[in-house]
Amino acid sequence: MTVSELLARMDSRELSERMVAANLPWWQKRVADNEKALSQRLMMTLFGKALNKGAVKWRERLKSESQ
Repeated sequence: MTVSELLARMDSRELSERMVAANLPWWQKRVADNEKALSQRLMMTLFGKALNKGAVKWRERLKSESQ
């Protein structure tokens, strides 16, 4: 069977599943990296909003830390 014949017999979902299975470690790393990046963006956004509202101050130390 040639590659062209194999591709003609597969539907796009089956082809996608085979590609993911063949590259599983890469996909797992990509998903983990995307989740980490999303989490970091979310934390920076929340910190930025709190900073703008004056709820927190940059480099502010708690009274218990300075003593």
